[in-house]
Amino acid sequence: MKNALTSVFAVTVLAVGIAAAADQDTPAGADAMFKSLDKDGDQRLSKSEVAQDKALAEEFAALDTDGDGYLTTREYASQSKKMKSEEKTHN
Repeated sequence: MKNALTSVFAVTVLAVGIAAAADQDTPAGADAMFKSLDKDGDQRLSKSEVAQDKALAEEFAALDTDGDGYLTTREYASQSKKMKSEEKTHN
């Protein structure tokens, strides 16, 4: 029993570490913008929540990589990274 609990704890710590590392891939400012768009606070963006951002609304289907009708922070971050790289290319 003790070994099983130790294993569960180790897996949990590993999962939290992986999630934290994934969050660091989010460009600066993207997290704050995501939170401002996420009106209902469910940690995902619906089509109606992004409607005010015309560029994001137009790219919604392409960014929704899992096709669930919502953008996660990871899916949103990929759009932010794309925009940052385009800005560097144009400057």
